[in-house]
Amino acid sequence: MMKKTVMLLFFLFPFLPSMGIAQTKIPILVYHSIEEFHGQGSKELYVTPANFEKQMIYLRDHGFTPLTFERWQDINKVKKPIFITLDDGYKNNLRVFEIFQKILYQFNPIQQHILIW
Repeated sequence: MMKKTVMLLFFLFPFLPSMGIAQTKIPILVYHSIEEFHGQGSKELYVTPANFEKQMIYLRDHGFTPLTFERWQDINKVKKPIFITLDDGYKNNLRVFEIFQKILYQFNPIQQHILIW
């Protein structure tokens, strides 16, 4: 029985997922509310517009390229892909659009056609 099990594993080994193969890990940033905290809700869920802009400038200055999930196939076309998500669709999420409009021209050309907006 042991011999048959070893032989089966030997033949199946090329088809088994390898733990030694490196996987590409893409950061996904999740934002809830881009707004000043006014005492309602959990403070941890708020990022001020100024802080969000600083974070996006940091990403830009360090070579990250924001992608949409529709552009997932482009993760290998850029050096440092990153996904930025906003949950709940609050109106204050429009600040993200304003901030990206402000700093968009500062991303390099390949990034500009892949960016969220």
